[in-house]
Amino acid sequence: MVKKHERRRPLEYERKIEEGVFDAQTLGALRKLMKLNMLDAMGGPIAMGKEANVFTAFLKGEPRAVKIFRIETTSFKDIMPYIEGDPRFRFGGRRHEIVFEWAKKEFRNLERAYHAGVKVPKPHKVLRNILIMDFIGNGSEPAFSLNRIPTEEIKNPKKLHDKLLGYLKNLYKKAGLVHADFSEFNVLMKSEAEPYLIDFAQAVLKTQPNAQMFLEKDAGNFTRYFGKLGIKVDAQK
Repeated sequence: MVKKHERRRPLEYERKIEEGVFDAQTLGALRKLMKLNMLDAMGGPIAMGKEANVFTAFLKGEPRAVKIFRIETTSFKDIMPYIEGDPRFRFGGRRHEIVFEWAKKEFRNLERAYHAGVKVPKPHKVLRNILIMDFIGNGSEPAFSLNRIPTEEIKNPKKLHDKLLGYLKNLYKKAGLVHADFSEFNVLMKSEAEPYLIDFAQAVLKTQPNAQMFLEKDAGNFTRYFGKLGIKVDAQK
């Protein structure tokens, strides 16, 4: 059951409009999502970034993750390499339209990955610049990203290597996607045996013109990270 003070949290966030956390339109979209029974309370921040902020939210007491893309800082120039040649989306010239399509792109990419059996947060709903997905963590405590775990604390590097390599292969072969930004920063460790891939807005179809370049970049980051763990990686795999 959601506590009374949790139900009041959305009102508290109204005070933060002037601080740039939420604008009035985003706050209105959050209210609409509540009416759609996608969430009934907002919690605190999980991660704050240049292009998006991620918050904990709740639905009937169970945590969810809410990713809110920043309309004012998203650059069309920066995201063009990830959307060229993708027939699924039409990007207008207005900033808010670009951000809405970018959020929709992450939702659809997560859907493809999830249905291909890749461990990703299950997406539930996208509305305007807001994406609701599964909360990855233990209880209400969010999982750490892999980069925050000292390499010497990884108990079985080879097992982690094999699991993540399997994810990336399934992503490519079954989902038809290239992550395009794979690194230890975009892996959440619910446990060492259960890592999750995150941040899929930039993921591209493997038929996209820049897909091979992004695949090579992902392979390079994979090789670099596991090289630090003493594992020799054949990037061609």
